[in-house]
Amino acid sequence: MGRRTIVGLLAIVGVVGGCEDESEPASAPESTESRSMVPGEHEGTTFEDVRRQAGEAAETARDWTAQARDEYIARLEKELDEFEPRLEAMEEKLKDLSGDARTRAEAMIAELKEKRVEVAEDLTELREKSGAAWSDFKAGLDRAFSDLKESYNEAAAHFQQEAEDPASGDDGG
Repeated sequence: MGRRTIVGLLAIVGVVGGCEDESEPASAPESTESRSMVPGEHEGTTFEDVRRQAGEAAETARDWTAQARDEYIARLEKELDEFEPRLEAMEEKLKDLSGDARTRAEAMIAELKEKRVEVAEDLTELREKSGAAWSDFKAGLDRAFSDLKESYNEAAAHFQQEAEDPASGDDGG
């Protein structure tokens, strides 16, 4: 690369004012806590300073991403655990149903259990993802969890309707 290209790149990064003369040995950098990266404000800012700070920023971003992923997983696990008693309550209501209403309700419960297992498996897989991979995977998991909630609400509405009008679901009557 030409000198102009290098100088241009350094200006973009914001360190032109801090470049040292190559003929002099580099001095030990001061603590970065008290130094700004504003061009020209501090003499002695080196490429190593910039590289170290970029590395620290990348590490902070990785830590934040991991923390966000862990919080997301914990929230979804909690919500998923809350489905268990709901499903059990629905199964308990099955004994009050008969005929077609019972058959439809059993099918709904079976579908809910299947979707819950799928979401739980996705959560297990998500724990192994990192960085951008978990972010992409999260979108699919959000859709699956939303589908589970929607199916639950439909089943709950069905059970409510059957409770209010038990004759509507009977085979002939």
